[in-house]
Formats: sequence, structure tokens, C-alpha cells
Amino acid sequence: MEDNTILNKNLNAIKKYDINLYNKLITMSSNDGTLSLEYTLKNEPNLIFKNYPLHNSTGAYDEASMVINNLNINKNDLNTFVVFGLGLGYLLDELYTKYKSTIIVYEPNIQILRLVMEAVDFQDTLKALNVRIVNDLDMFRTHMLNLCSPQSTLKIAFLDSYKQIYTKEMLEVIKQSEKTYKVLKFNLNFLANSSMRFFMEIIEYLDKKIYLPQFNLLENKLENKPAIIVSAGPSLNNNIDILKKYRDKVCLFAVGTAYKTLKRNGIEPDFVNIIELNNCSEQISGIDTKNINFISEVYTNRAFFEKTFKHHFITFSRENPSNLWFEQLISNKCENKYETKGTVAYNALFCAKIAGCNPIILLGQDLAYTNGKLYADDSPYCEFKCKYNENTNQYQVVINDYDKLVNDLYGDKIEKEDVIHGYIKYKLNELNKRIITVDGQNGEKLPSDFGFGIFIEYFKDFAFRFGKQNNLKLYNASNGGAQIEGFENVYLEDILKNLNEKFYVDDIINSIDLNVNVNKDEIYQKIQNEMNILNQVKNDLINSKSTYLRYKKEINRARVLTSNAAKDLKKVLSVVDNIYTSLSSKNKIILATCIKNTHKLNDLFKFLENKDLDYNSQVLIIKVMDELYNESLTNIEKVTAKLEMYTSFFKVINV
Repeated sequence: MEDNTILNKNLNAIKKYDINLYNKLITMSSNDGTLSLEYTLKNEPNLIFKNYPLHNSTGAYDEASMVINNLNINKNDLNTFVVFGLGLGYLLDELYTKYKSTIIVYEPNIQILRLVMEAVDFQDTLKALNVRIVNDLDMFRTHMLNLCSPQSTLKIAFLDSYKQIYTKEMLEVIKQSEKTYKVLKFNLNFLANSSMRFFMEIIEYLDKKIYLPQFNLLENKLENKPAIIVSAGPSLNNNIDILKKYRDKVCLFAVGTAYKTLKRNGIEPDFVNIIELNNCSEQISGIDTKNINFISEVYTNRAFFEKTFKHHFITFSRENPSNLWFEQLISNKCENKYETKGTVAYNALFCAKIAGCNPIILLGQDLAYTNGKLYADDSPYCEFKCKYNENTNQYQVVINDYDKLVNDLYGDKIEKEDVIHGYIKYKLNELNKRIITVDGQNGEKLPSDFGFGIFIEYFKDFAFRFGKQNNLKLYNASNGGAQIEGFENVYLEDILKNLNEKFYVDDIINSIDLNVNVNKDEIYQKIQNEMNILNQVKNDLINSKSTYLRYKKEINRARVLTSNAAKDLKKVLSVVDNIYTSLSSKNKIILATCIKNTHKLNDLFKFLENKDLDYNSQVLIIKVMDELYNESLTNIEKVTAKLEMYTSFFKVINV
């Protein structure tokens, strides 16, 4: 590499977050002959690509300011900026100087990027934690998933020159931006609405969970052993005989919905993964669970912690604030060991990676309704079918055989008829609301589920982060299903027929010390501290409630925002803001108990921004505030009562 101080500093900053881009740039020449330099009318350097100026000839900074003005940015908002095209960096410089938001720059021409890295000193900007420059859509997606707040407003900025020269590439970046942003928003809304349920499940059987071994005790214990992640998609049926044939040469991770399919065909998986928040214990009903190596999240439904397994391993994925609370409870460090992304198959995939398995093969991970099937034939849910409705020109999910569906789901389990019917109706409605189309492995469009579309993005991201560059071979044997970039489409037997070594996972597990050391006194102190914080928030809400009720009464009387009502609202919002922005950011238990309502309030005020705060607006505020006071206080009382139950168990009495 040339002895160029600016280039070295810029590339070293990039190297810390994108070694592949660094390696590309370090081996390139600074100019391939397509680039030259001119000056704007304001004497600013202007880069010329094939005789086309990248910046406006009248003024580069003026152009950048105009682009930013057209974004209609509110300084009080949290924003995510996607910049298509770096040029000489005027637009990046203006955004970085004016805003402290996340900025991801996608430069489609790596030659431009190479020359600019040598010509412009970006080292301070590139060292910032909120700025990334990329030249690859996969890395772009990864940075969006990891850096962008789902509470931010997405702003996409570009220079007119890039729009003209790189129209196709720009549309791809915009499409990926919007798709990834939808994923982030979906996850935020789900967590906001479900955070209390997650937390209440976590603190059920807390006295038992702290003694369960973490899955990372198996880290690299299955190094270079082939693993198959078995899901319940339709392609599973076509591979049952192949699984039987090579069973003793692979490690099988089965998701809960696929477990009975395997059992009915005489196949015992090495691990069964279930992470569902709802009670889906029918997935293992009628089975002697003492023969199962079970993997769950700590928030997995309490019904599974009532059962006895051969071994029960826990994970706590970093995406969930309640999980982080549990990790901080049992440990003094946050290691972010696990990822789940809201899908049990990803949980199993990540566990296989932790264990050192290589290659890893997806099976039954169709992520599409192949041949009208939503699930494998032996799945309890197999009677849900997808058909194309000629009248509406849309796909829809129907029930093929209702009585068989009931029997498959509940078997001998005694349940009220209205409960059974209500669940099945709910499931059918949900499946129909979520139908989308995705790309198939042969380039066709396949009916699928909205959640599957999100999961495809996560699997692609996994392949990008952990695949080729780590020599991890990833295959997809879910033939006929959705295309998952980064996983090579294969026929299962083409991979398994080359395996020679037999191994037994139980022998490996039995050689590991799975005992967990627990410091009960330390846990007791942490729970006491949590209860003190909860009581502080509870008192803040109770003390401000009279002010809120006075505001509410004044609005209902005057039907306008009077000066007195405005003063009271300001006082109340300062309390809520402290909970939302200060306490919840430091304390996961406060986040879990209050995020649903504070998130709603935050969204409401974004909606009301620049609108007249008339009576109708006040009614909306009152509705959300009523929920906040009632639900948050109730949640805090529930959590406090539950934690109080454990204090006697964890308290160590020194005699």
C-alpha cells in the first residue's frame, strides 16, 4: 500500500468493522482512469466520473444542504440516515456535523471509494460508532440490523448524479433499506406489546432456571461434526428415509413442530429446541421427556419448566431486554452469547454454530407454502393448507380436515370445545393476515408468511456473518422452498453420502461437567436492588397521577388545552420521559414493565407533531396516558409481588 497517511488512517478505521472492504481497498490502485478532478464555481473540489460531475457544479456544499432540507428532518427526532453515494463526502460531512444519528453510506463504485479514501481525511467520522461506509448489500443489511434504532425515522439521501448513473443500484439499496427497517419496526412493536409477557415467563421458576446449564457449555464440543436443523416444512417428508439412513453420522437439532414427525418415523433427534412464549406443550405431549436433550430460551413457556428432561439447556438471546435482565442476574458480565431472532430454527442454527458443527444443513426450512403445504404431513398443524382463490386472485389458508386438525393438536388432552375452536379460528385468521410472496429456489414466486419473510432476512445475515469467511459450510436441503442467499441449495443425500464418521452426541454431553455454581446471596442483593427501583418508579407514577387526573379533568371541562392543563401535562410528561429515556435505558426490568405504554406515547407525539393540539388530540393523549398509568402500575405490582416470593429462597442467612 502507498505511504499515504490519510489513506492509512481511513482504511484502518474501516478495518475495525469491515475487514473484507479493507482488503479490497488496500490492494487497489487509486485511479483506474475513470476519475478526474475539477472545481465547482465556489472553488470546491468536484469528482468527475467518466466526464460526469458527481457534485453540482455551482456548489457542492449548497447541493448537500438542499438535499438535507428536502428530507424534512426534525431535530428532535431520532433519525437513521441512509446515504446512497459518497462522492467526495460533502453530504456525509453535513449530516455528521448537524446530527448525531446513525449514518450508513452505500458507495456503489469501489473505485470512487478507493480514491476518496486517499484524498479526504474521514478518520474522525469513520471512527464514530454511528457512521459506516459500505460497498456491499449484505454488509449494508448487517449494519442496519445492528446500528439502527427501530424507534428512529428512516431518511434516505442521495445526490442527483448517483440517481442518474446508478439508478438500478440505488433502487436495490432503497428496497433493502425499507425491508430491513420493516423488520426492525416489527420486532420493536412485538417486543413492546409482549415485553411484560416475556418477563413474567422468565421469573416463573426462577429458582429452577438459575441452576440450568447454559448451552454454551457445549461450545466447540461438536467441532466439525455435521448438523442438520430439522424444521416442520413440507420438504421434511421427502427426506425421512435419508435421515434414517445416515442418522448416526449427524447431529440432529429438531424444532418443536418437527419433533413428532421424527418420532413417528423412528428418529430420535439429539436436541429439541422450543422457544415459544405460548403454551405449545402439545408439541411433545405423550412423549417421555426424560429421553430428550432440551434447549429453550429462559422465556419459553413455563409448561416446559415443569417437565423433566434428560438435560435441559437454556439460552438467552440478546435481542430481548428481559433476557438481558436474566443474564445480569446470574452473571456480572454481559457477553451476548446467543441469538434467536424470534424463530426457533434460528435458535437451533445458532446453537449448532456455538457447538462448532460444520457443515450445517437446513431441512424443512421451506419458509414458503410449497405445493400448498404449510407444514410437514406428520406435523400437528398439517391440516392447514394454502390455496389460490380464483375469485379474489389471492392465496388463502384453509383447513382441509377440521376434526383431524383438532385430534392432531390436542389428542387425548382434555380441553373445552370453545377454547379449541377459538384457538383454531385465531390461528387461521393470523395465517391469512400474514400471507406474502417470496422468491423460490427456481426463481418463481411462492406464497409465504410475513414472518417467514423476516426470517429469510435473518438467515441471510447469519450466512454473511458466519459463513464463508469463517469456513462454515451452510447448505439448504429444503428443496422447493424459499431462496436463502448464503446457503447452498443441495439434495440432502448428496451431502450425507460422503460422511464416514459415526458419533453419539450423548457420549459427548456426558463427558462435560454441567453443574452450575450459584451465588444465592449475590442474586438476592440484585433482586432487592431491582425491587427498590421498581418501587421508585411506582411512587413516581402514583405521585404524578393526581396531576394527570387534574389535566384530564380540565380537558374534559374546557375541551381545549388551557394554560393550566398545559402546565400539568408538561409535569406529567417529564415524569414519563424520565422513566422512558433514563430509567428504562439503564434498567431492563423497568423497560419490560413500561415499554408498551411509553412506546405508544412516543409514537403518538410523533404523530401529533406539527398538528394543532385540539380537543381530539387531547382525547388521544388521555387514552394512552390512562393505559400507561393503569397498566404500568399493575405490571410493576405483579413483578414486585413475584420477586418478593423469591427473596426468602435466595436470601442467605449467615449464622
